[in-house]
Parts: sequence; structure tokens; C-alpha cells
Amino acid sequence: MASHPTNLPVKLISLRTILLATAISAFCLTSLGFSQSNEDQVFEQAVQAYNHNDFTDTLKSFETITGAHAEEAKQYANKIKAYREAMTLGESVLNRTPDELDLRSLDYAIEKFEEVFSIKSDGPRDPKGKIEKAKTLKAPLEQQGSTSEAWEREFCQKAVEAASAHRYKEAALYSCPVANDSPGFLCGGDEAVHLCQQMRELAESPAVEKSGSSLQAAIAAYESNNFDRANKLLQAVDESHQGEARQYLQRIASYQFFMKQAQESLRSLKYDQARANYQEAARIKADGPGEPNAQAILMDLEQGISAFYSGNYDDADLCLAAYAQESNQRPGLTHFYLGASKLSRFLLGGKQDRSLGEEALSEFRIAKQQGFEATKQEVSPKT
Repeated sequence: MASHPTNLPVKLISLRTILLATAISAFCLTSLGFSQSNEDQVFEQAVQAYNHNDFTDTLKSFETITGAHAEEAKQYANKIKAYREAMTLGESVLNRTPDELDLRSLDYAIEKFEEVFSIKSDGPRDPKGKIEKAKTLKAPLEQQGSTSEAWEREFCQKAVEAASAHRYKEAALYSCPVANDSPGFLCGGDEAVHLCQQMRELAESPAVEKSGSSLQAAIAAYESNNFDRANKLLQAVDESHQGEARQYLQRIASYQFFMKQAQESLRSLKYDQARANYQEAARIKADGPGEPNAQAILMDLEQGISAFYSGNYDDADLCLAAYAQESNQRPGLTHFYLGASKLSRFLLGGKQDRSLGEEALSEFRIAKQQGFEATKQEVSPKT
């Protein structure tokens, strides 16, 4: 999300911090007044058990806790569930026989074990040891794969060169062996399996080849958002189709220009400009790479959160409410900041407008119903 404004006075930044902390507390408690429950001891014992890796009984305890520690207990419970699931998935790979292991599955196992390690590095079932074991099993397979990758690169290069020269049979002869061995291997920006299939179809349709098959292949690549491949094919069409090819090349160039401008505007926190550029890209290709339509709508959320951290609570309310109406994505985050903005106005107004305070709590309740958890990561201005 937007960066925290760095040019605000220290007192103002402190005030924003206090207001956000108050908002998090109100979100967690869903009340403007709250007293400690009698479950403190149960919660503390559950945390101690968690720290000692007693996950089975601890999970049951966390799931029964209500009151002041309910949200924190839920977070602990979710950590335990995520830990167990990721560990089980990783171990399922290590339990395979040697002939069933491959680089992709071991990469997946390492990813899962690292996920476990990030949740609790000293947790049960030795996550660090599992990472090392998976890496040890992966090393000899990587050595074997480097030799295989060399010929795949060579064959792909020859396939792409043949395709550019409209020698489709030759392109199929080089791309299809790669596709059989590694379907997802990239050949000139396209997966080998797609290139193989396309070259076979073109090779078997000589009449189509003479009437501009390169243009048709380029249009297909454009429609599937493979702009790199579309560019290459469009530049290789015969003279009779160069006019239409130039139109597609211009569309791609304009689309990429507007998307780049939008990203630059967003980095400068110029949300209106970013929104306009995303909308221009969407007019060229609404379903293009980077989802310009969705990004244009997302600017309301970005701008709303930025306005909150700048203390412009009226603007924050307007932008966040607009995003909530336009998109069903990130509803928890949206309603949390709507609640935080309304609560800030309520507190700064001396708690005079009780209806505003109730609106803030209503937004927090909606955020909780959506499963939102007000962690530091979620509400960070750099989210």
C-alpha cells in the first residue's frame, strides 16, 4: 500500500500512531470499553504449551478461548494449523521413493518446510533438518538437470529461428522433443508444449501458411497476453499483412506505455494519474497482462489508506467506500480502515458524535466477519 508520509511533524505522526493503535484495539474488542476476562490464565498456559511445541492440546485450548484473548488465540490456532498442513505436505514428498523424486516436487517440499520454519523455527518435527534433507536430495538431480537443460536451450533456439523463418516443420522437429521432456520449458517466451502444438498445426496447413499464418499465430499470442511472442511474430509477417501487424504492434506498445506510466505514478503516490493510465490500458485490452481494470479500481483502496495515514479522514472514507462498492476483493482490509478512519474522526471530535463511533464499530465487525486479523503486517502503511 502507500508509504507512510515522511514529512509530517513528529507530534502528528505520533497522533496517527495512537489513533491506529486505538483502532486496532477497538477492532479486536469490538467495543469502546472492555475489561479483562477470567480466561487470562487459560490463555497464558496455552501460550506456554505452544512455546514448548505441545500443539495437540494447545490447539484445543486456543479454539475454546473467548473474550479479550479471542483474536490472539485464533491467530495462534491458525499458526498451528498452517504449520501442521505445510509440514505434512513437505513430508509427503520426502516419503517418496528415490525414483519418484524430481526437482519440482523437492522445490515444493523446500518451500513448505521454509513456510513451517517461518511460523516456528524451533517447532516440532525438525523443520530445519527437513529443509537440509530436501536440499541434499535435490543436489544430484540439479546436476543431472544442467546437462538436460543445455540441449533443451539449443533445440529451443533452433525451433524459434525456424519458426521466425516460417519453416514450421523444422520448428516442430526441434520444439516437440523439448515439449515431451519438459513441457513448461520456455522457448522464445512461450512454453515448449505450446510452441510444439502451434508449429505442428502450421506445418500441417500449407494453405493457411501461405495466407498469413504468422499473423494468425501473432494474434493468438496477443489474445493470450503473450506480448513477447506476439511482438516477434508480428515483426516477421509477410508484406501483405504488415499493415495489420503494425496496428497490433502499436496496441502492444501503447498498452505497455500506459501500464508503465501507471506504475510510476503509483510509486509517486499520484493515484488519480495512476488510475487514468490503468483505464487507458484497459481501453486497449481490458483483460491484458497486469489486470488494468482491477488495478484502476484498486487505486481507491490505495488512495483511501494513504489519506488515512495523512490524516485526511473525509477523503479516506470516500475512497474506501467507493472501493468497497466497486470490488469484492480485500473486504476485511477495506472495512478495517473504514472503521479506523471513522473512529479517528470520533475520537478527534471529542467522542461527541456517538453515531460515528457506532459506525466505526460496525465497520470493525464486518472486517472480523470477513476473517480479517489486525496484525502489524496487515495494517502497516507499507502493506
